Amino acid sequence: METVLEHLDDLRSRIIKIIVFFGAFSVLGYILSGRIIRYLSESLLLKDLGVRLIVTHPVEFFYTELNVAVFVGFVLSLPIIAYYIYGFLKPGMSKKERKAVKVSVPAFAGLFVIGVLFAYFVILRVVIWFFSELAMTGGVENLWGIGNFISFVFLTCISLGIVFQLPAVSLLLVRLGVISIETLKENRGFVIVGVFLLSALITPPDPLTQVLVALPMVILFEISILCARFFG
Repeated sequence: METVLEHLDDLRSRIIKIIVFFGAFSVLGYILSGRIIRYLSESLLLKDLGVRLIVTHPVEFFYTELNVAVFVGFVLSLPIIAYYIYGFLKPGMSKKERKAVKVSVPAFAGLFVIGVLFAYFVILRVVIWFFSELAMTGGVENLWGIGNFISFVFLTCISLGIVFQLPAVSLLLVRLGVISIETLKENRGFVIVGVFLLSALITPPDPLTQVLVALPMVILFEISILCARFFG
């Protein structure tokens, strides 16, 4: 019973530390929120595309700043969250499991960054260009609510960051013996269908974004099989 209480106390301590770091990073995000919003609008070439950001109610910009703060807090806290979770689970893990996790961590971090960058420099630019042009050809002025725009940017980036974890997750599961390469190959068709369904759930509700996200996911799944074959 004492051991259980010690584990619970350790868990409580780790959760408190995570909350403190998240809060501190969120405050930093709020301080920089105005600059971040300005940078996003300028770097995504909204003015060149004839898009104007507007607020549709008095507190929308404030809520948007809070949204930015939470996003920054979450992203900067991810390494710390992973560190504390691993520290909590480590005593109950075998040597093989610890080795597999340590090997996978750099892959998880790198793929998340690649996914976010791919979303920002490819997906978002294509989607924003397409829909701004579509509105202009219909004779409609592009007046986008700033809250919706920032949420769209963050949701797309986070979604792609998560999606790009697929090769690392597959490799980790193969190394741990949870699944085999043959299982991945045999269920390829089901996975592809699931990929398009998942894409529809995690992306903003427009077909173009969903397809642009789903196609890299399919490619990543094939890469997962190759990685599992050579490194599993």
